[in-house]
Amino acid sequence: LRKCHAYLRVLKILSDRDAPSKHRRFLKTSAGNRLLSDPSANVRWLSVRLLRSIAQVEESSRQKLKARLGQEQSPLVLESLIRTLGLFLEEDPALKRRYIELADHKSDIVRAASVRWLAHLNDASDRSVADLLEAKLKSDDSKSVGKSICLELALRPDDKGLSALLNVVRSAVHRANEPCFLALTSTWIAPSLPKMSVTGFDATITELTRRLDDDVKIPWSVMARLGQGGHLVKGSKLSDAQLVQLRTRLLATVHAKAQDIQVRVGAVQALKTYGASPQTFNAIIETYENAADFSYQLSARAKMYQVAPIDTP
Repeated sequence: LRKCHAYLRVLKILSDRDAPSKHRRFLKTSAGNRLLSDPSANVRWLSVRLLRSIAQVEESSRQKLKARLGQEQSPLVLESLIRTLGLFLEEDPALKRRYIELADHKSDIVRAASVRWLAHLNDASDRSVADLLEAKLKSDDSKSVGKSICLELALRPDDKGLSALLNVVRSAVHRANEPCFLALTSTWIAPSLPKMSVTGFDATITELTRRLDDDVKIPWSVMARLGQGGHLVKGSKLSDAQLVQLRTRLLATVHAKAQDIQVRVGAVQALKTYGASPQTFNAIIETYENAADFSYQLSARAKMYQVAPIDTP
């Protein structure tokens, strides 16, 4: 974008931060509407960005964006249009049909953006969309498409999306395996949840156990997310039995030589999060302090919590 002269020209026009807010809105609306059909995809992308907030309240700009969605060829611009118009999907059948068409686009970033908004509708009565999402989750080999669907499945109330999500998490070949496993942890560890999913927690423990037993890689992103559950401990959201389950799996991960060292070090960090005893860290230090390979990092991390008081629920 920094090499696009037309893009820089638009930025210069809009760079007057001292202009009154009404004047700036007029400039953004005017520039955005006029540049939606610019030959440069970079400029068209910028025009969508300029109109993003305006389109939420101004019908005429919204209609121009919808018209552009039916003509646009650039994946960069299409993805931005899809994100901008997604809020109006439920109320506009024609727009919904266009999103369904774009779910088969040759670009995976376009497919991913479309299916995420279609999944966000969460309309159990619409079997056509439900069937489309199920088919996409099974057949689309794009990691970003699988991730988009799993993120929405994880947010569905009453664990209604867990079954389809778990099919991907347990698959040895699905490219969205890692982001879907991460989405599974979000069903119970996300701070914004009104309540944590007990089913999601149990499924996470089961999946950790399976991967440890079968020497299947645990993604570093999942271990990092597990280390972010301090709010659950402070809020007494986890039972004593659940804490024991977590600590047991995390300690097993620390000692799992088949797992990447970054994951094992992350497990030491997560043990601290869930109130492991000083004795646990002392044992880790004794085991790995003189390690000849990268395992010495486990001892180094455990020393950070050897003396520091450990929070207990």
